[in-house]
Amino acid sequence: MKNGLEQEWRTQNRAKRKFYAKYMGWLERGGYVVVLCVFGAFIFAFNYQVDDIIKAEGVAIEAQSTAITRSNDCLVIRALVKNFTNVKKGQPILIVAEGPKEISLLQQIQLAEEIIKGGRPLPTSLNVTPPAGQTIVSPSDGVLRLSETKTTIAKGDPIATIINYDTLILSAELEGTTVGKASVGQRARVSAINMSSGSSILFRGEAGEEDVLSDRVIGVDVQTELERQLRGAAVKVRDDVPVRVEGVKLVQIDSKVYLAANSADLATEQSAPSTKFTIEGKVTSGEHVGTVQLALPTTLSQASVEAVERAARSRNFRFTNGQTSSISKLENTKFVVQLNVRGSADAASESLPVTAINRRFSARISIESPPAFLVNAIKAADRSGHKVTARVEVVTGTRPIAKLLLKKS
Repeated sequence: MKNGLEQEWRTQNRAKRKFYAKYMGWLERGGYVVVLCVFGAFIFAFNYQVDDIIKAEGVAIEAQSTAITRSNDCLVIRALVKNFTNVKKGQPILIVAEGPKEISLLQQIQLAEEIIKGGRPLPTSLNVTPPAGQTIVSPSDGVLRLSETKTTIAKGDPIATIINYDTLILSAELEGTTVGKASVGQRARVSAINMSSGSSILFRGEAGEEDVLSDRVIGVDVQTELERQLRGAAVKVRDDVPVRVEGVKLVQIDSKVYLAANSADLATEQSAPSTKFTIEGKVTSGEHVGTVQLALPTTLSQASVEAVERAARSRNFRFTNGQTSSISKLENTKFVVQLNVRGSADAASESLPVTAINRRFSARISIESPPAFLVNAIKAADRSGHKVTARVEVVTGTRPIAKLLLKKS
């Protein structure tokens, strides 16, 4: 009986035997490394946490403000401070005529001024005694923004606003799969800030980490020249009929730019921040809102069925064949009701099961000590009537990345 294996069990090729002898150990070690990597990735996936977020796009960024209102209708006699200037708490800012009698006197004075400007004599019946007026003082430090001063301002409507640019506010309707976990005090991320001035010419310059993004760099003469060249030209979309160009709606210019240092004395144009730029904020107030669908329980629906039957039996129906009939009885009547919801209920109370159709968290996000460039952009937007907008993301919690991957698979 022979000891060991037959010689034929292994290759007789010396080159192959040499390769196996030299590299089999490395292949074995490589297998161990792969197994360890898979095991390590498994452990990592259950320990590495990712944020659960709810978000909203295009949310306006505004400065914190205090509205000045009156309990009666009023009309501004005179502004003591220019619009968009700094004021101190207690500083007189407006003189107003308040109440029907004073407003009537002020309107007569305005009428008299128009008559005098027109070179006509004043009617003898015109009472031009000026009203005493009331002085309004600023309730806090900030920047004064006046409302319309030539028309009567209804009671409760702001006659002026004191703006505090040290704190920026975003009011967002946040949506996402974890909206039910949203609450006051959670941290928020503000990104994708859009400081558009309303111009239809956007310049995008690739310059490395600090890209140039602005709609104020290029003047309207570029759009005018493009319209001159393209107006009236025929264009055709695939599988569509040819049409003629009426005008240029938007111009986006992309270019690679090389930056050079400039004198600080020269006028500068603020570029919009990169899409990766993020500002931290905090949810200061909010409530849950939305629309839900409810299948009405039998205990609640019986009375509703009876009400429907009473209403249905009182109606006659004419069909297309001319026959007239009425309903005599209803069977298997079910109710599916859509409800608007707002706020939070007591967790200990019994809740009806519903299906969410549209769930949101209406939140107010505060940004303390915002960067100077953003404050300047908000100030410019307030004066020009435009809005600075951004994407808002609120972190509602964290979870292991493994659970996120398993949910997606």
